[in-house]
Amino acid sequence: MYSPLIRSQVDRGDLPLALNTFNEMISRGIAPRRRTYSALLAGCLNAQDSSLGLAMFDDMMSRRILPTLREYQMVVTLLARNQLHDKVQHILNEMTRQDVAQIDAEFANAVEQYFQGKYHSGTDSWRWRTDVATIDPSTGECPVTGVRLRGIDIDDNQHEQLKQHVEALCLRNGTQGVSVFRHWLAQHGPFDAVLDGANIGFSDGRTLIYSRIEAVARLFERQGKRPIVVLPKRYMSALILSSAQRRLVPQKKVFRMPSSVPKSDEQLEYDAHRNVAAENDTIFAPEIVTRWQKNNMIFTIPPMIQDDFYLLYAALSNRSSQLITNDQMRDHHFSLQHARSFVVWRERHMVPFEFPDSKDDSSPKLSPPPLFSQRIQLNRQGTVWHFPLMGEENANKWLVAWREDR
Repeated sequence: MYSPLIRSQVDRGDLPLALNTFNEMISRGIAPRRRTYSALLAGCLNAQDSSLGLAMFDDMMSRRILPTLREYQMVVTLLARNQLHDKVQHILNEMTRQDVAQIDAEFANAVEQYFQGKYHSGTDSWRWRTDVATIDPSTGECPVTGVRLRGIDIDDNQHEQLKQHVEALCLRNGTQGVSVFRHWLAQHGPFDAVLDGANIGFSDGRTLIYSRIEAVARLFERQGKRPIVVLPKRYMSALILSSAQRRLVPQKKVFRMPSSVPKSDEQLEYDAHRNVAAENDTIFAPEIVTRWQKNNMIFTIPPMIQDDFYLLYAALSNRSSQLITNDQMRDHHFSLQHARSFVVWRERHMVPFEFPDSKDDSSPKLSPPPLFSQRIQLNRQGTVWHFPLMGEENANKWLVAWREDR
């Protein structure tokens, strides 16, 4: 009711009336939404009221309502037009701390006009310049400024807070098992890679294939790294291990059980790096699981427990761990306080995989994070900005702004 009314009043050019309506809304205990602030910021921009615009923006942030690019664009343009350059830089810095990645053409135009000095009264003393650069993904070096872009990860404090939040989610999920898991990790860790056993094993969409999980584990071991397999407990029972039929999802076909069981470790390792059919995987499964248990590289999740939380907790237990999964684990479990930290962490630590359907080479292929983050970046001296541009046509293209006297 209130937000459409405020939008209508702003469209009529009556910002004072829109502000009165907003204050009435607050006095009645009705929480404003993002569209409420968006309408008011548009009114402030039209009226060139930077004080009110900044107050509305600050109020929105204090209520933990995260702006979109449109709200950022309006406040940046409003502050720039009023030559509040320190405030503009503050807002741009705020964007680097929020969940803002690439920028669209409209926002890029607003930022470019600001850095080109359009709103600066003394253009002779304006030292900022802009350009669009294509940055090589293999080096991350900007050809315009020579600055090397970096991979942006959460800091130690954010990492610990996120880990504690995941542990709280485990407890809220109705289990005390996380304390057992914590002690187990302390005793047998640290681990360099956390393998989402169910996600990898069911990557063919029908049957859990232990050989696929083993192939990924061996891939890390050959690199001198320690993997841990996290798997629901039900897949460790002797009945499940010995019957591919019982691992079907859904159960559509009964496989005939092979009679021979190879015992050679060399043969096991060779076949583990191939796309093993479900009926043949039954040969290897008991041997594979025995190896995992012997090397303390598997932890099983009790029934009726959300394994995502355990996977995240294991990965967060080591600052540099990678989580191998094709499950993006959307952040619907995370409060706004931790959502941004999780998204940034996910970009740098979650590694998707695939098993190519090839007779010549069907070993697992991992897609590690890129060399640098596709996020707004400011160099440590505060003299060079890089803004990644949105859209397939702008692949590897960045808007660059730099001070000439840097």
